[in-house]
Amino acid sequence: MLVALIPSTENMPGGNAVKPGDVLVAMNDKTVEVNNTDAEGRLILADALAYACEKYEPSAIVDAATLTGACVVALGNVFSGYFCKDEDLRKKNH
Repeated sequence: MLVALIPSTENMPGGNAVKPGDVLVAMNDKTVEVNNTDAEGRLILADALAYACEKYEPSAIVDAATLTGACVVALGNVFSGYFCKDEDLRKKNH
């Protein structure tokens, strides 16, 4: 079975906006200190990954987030970077 989760949010200014120094509690009860005002994407991604693990107990997760701007700087717009601890899964990409 293939399951796709699409966590999304928008940056909104206001009195209740997330700000540096705030400490939030993620779905898996981990605390996260916000160090910059562009944290929303990373926070909802962390919750989506925790949700996927809890709800579906997946054998593998592919995170296709656009949060890795450093990969674009390093590899350009043609190639994608990926990280994988599982040697067998990594070899399936070739």
